[in-house]
Amino acid sequence: MPELKWKAAILTDFQQARQEVYWVLRPPLVDCLSAQTEWYPNGTLKRLILRQGEIEPPVFRIEGLIEPHIYIHLAVAESLLRRSFTGIRVQRVEMEAPRRMG
Repeated sequence: MPELKWKAAILTDFQQARQEVYWVLRPPLVDCLSAQTEWYPNGTLKRLILRQGEIEPPVFRIEGLIEPHIYIHLAVAESLLRRSFTGIRVQRVEMEAPRRMG
């Protein structure tokens, strides 16, 4: 996904005289919160519900949230889970119920 933005972070271990370069993902912010999303009084997320419709970027953050989570499309999750990555937790996100016509 060449359109994603990354930022280099250099971590230094002075005791072992080593430096490692890590790349931090900076995904785009997407305005996709449903009006049904629930909040705690302190402004943190209680129940996340996303609006129905197409969310374009396959990797993104949600605009308006304090929490720094990164959200991904199902296809990206499936691809990550086929590899031996560690430190990743995948959790399903609730979507608005489709509106019925008629």
